[in-house]
Amino acid sequence: KWTGSAAAEYTVALASATLRWRVDYSYTSRFNYFFENPALSWEAPHRIWNARVSFEPSSKLELAAFVLNAANERYSVFREDVRTSFGVAIVWPAQPREWGAEVRYRF
Repeated sequence: KWTGSAAAEYTVALASATLRWRVDYSYTSRFNYFFENPALSWEAPHRIWNARVSFEPSSKLELAAFVLNAANERYSVFREDVRTSFGVAIVWPAQPREWGAEVRYRF
């Protein structure tokens, strides 16, 4: 029924580099994947936080670290309740918390 998102980014220009922080948030309320509203196809509301910090010592190089799903929210990317026709209900879980680093070089 409801979805929303927001992001904030803060950039600091240093002498010959750039430092940037970014946080984003998204919310999805409870919903069902099918018009018939089968019981096990309901997805609970979920809130996702992501964050990223980057350092650009030049216009060609960027070093960054990030976290996706920072609160380790457990939700599904899809649910299928086909018990009436096939006798099963299937859930595809979303990615748990993920940490990472990036190095980008622009040619």
